Amino acid sequence: MITDRVQNLFDFIDFLHSKMDYLLSKQPIIDKLSELMELKYSLSPVKNYKDKIEENKIQGELQKQFDIVENETTMLIKDKIKELDIRTNINLNAKQDFSKIKDNFDENDLKVITIAKNKYLEFRFKTKFHYFLQIFFENLDRDLKEFFDYFKDSTINEFESIEQLPNGIITTSLPIEWSSNSKIQQNRNETLPPEKNQSEQQTGNANKSKLDYTKNKLRLDYFKENEKPRFPFADLELLPEYLEKSFEYNINEARKKAGSIVVEQRIKQRFIEKEIEFIKVQIIDCKKYPNRNYKVSLLNTWELALDCLLQYNIVPPQQPETKSEQVTENNFTLSTIEDWLFEFKEKMTETDYQNLVSALLQYFEAGKFPTLSKPIQINGRLNKKLFGWALNRIFEAKGKRVEPELLLFAKQNISLFTNVQFDENKVFKSNLYKYFTTKIK
Repeated sequence: MITDRVQNLFDFIDFLHSKMDYLLSKQPIIDKLSELMELKYSLSPVKNYKDKIEENKIQGELQKQFDIVENETTMLIKDKIKELDIRTNINLNAKQDFSKIKDNFDENDLKVITIAKNKYLEFRFKTKFHYFLQIFFENLDRDLKEFFDYFKDSTINEFESIEQLPNGIITTSLPIEWSSNSKIQQNRNETLPPEKNQSEQQTGNANKSKLDYTKNKLRLDYFKENEKPRFPFADLELLPEYLEKSFEYNINEARKKAGSIVVEQRIKQRFIEKEIEFIKVQIIDCKKYPNRNYKVSLLNTWELALDCLLQYNIVPPQQPETKSEQVTENNFTLSTIEDWLFEFKEKMTETDYQNLVSALLQYFEAGKFPTLSKPIQINGRLNKKLFGWALNRIFEAKGKRVEPELLLFAKQNISLFTNVQFDENKVFKSNLYKYFTTKIK
């Protein structure tokens, strides 16, 4: 018996199929956006001022074209997803009813299921695009394949025609120089399609603009100008670019505090180390839920990302630090701390101020906060988010995130935060974490 949730899903498939010709008619605006992206990324704005001027001219047109594509394609699908209550977050609502139908179905149900399957396969194969709903269509493909396969009459893989589509989702086809003898190369080989004949290659070339457009859209999302780069979780092929842009961002932030006197290799090395530690935390979290398909999918991606970073040898083996380098680094750290704490200095006694500066210095040098004899007293009224954000910026300048050790130190040793809720088992949901990560304009 077809349940209401599954019927809604089939209605959604019918909707996609009915809009197939309309969506295909929008290919010219997608191609136009792809051309703009190709033009933008053919420039070298960091190396030449003329390219920078040209990039600025293109950026406005790019954003306008993005809005057109999103309004005329993506929003159409998203609105229908919401109207029919197709998913909760990324989970397909109808999935929980699939087992009920497998246990209880009749002849009419089989006809309805077959029609829905054929319409979905036709839609996905002909459009060959996800319309910037990558994760949604990836999960939908997977869940529907599992369900429809139960009701098929042969061993033929009916989803083969869409399994190699350029969804622009989590990818394992990383550059060969990254993965000559690692599990990345193994994953890459497993996901590459077999050799194609000439007609299939022509079909693949016809879809290239869509794939390029997707990747460039992700670039804009992850690498926004003058903002801290975001980890490219949806496309690990962008990881080298993410690292390069992150190095540049962190070095520039350091120079704002210390002028031209920065030890670039140390900043790069620390950034890589922090990224690796962050990913390890995500892997541990995912392993806590082995029965959740979403967590299993995330786990595979995080493990692949970790493997990538461990092999990324842009930072050469660290040489013993010279005395002059150590002095420079210490001066930079002290200058950074004092700059960000300057506006709060009058809220503390000189002793408490020096204790806070010394505690932060010790943490950056030894990796551990000292035990203070008494809490640092903040006098008068002070916005917690303002003070927390200042400490956040100090850690950012040192290539670090807001870490549990910092939050625990603040909770135990800074009077401003002693009564703020903080659960070490739920760090990112605590009020204290919010105070340290909310920017006050």
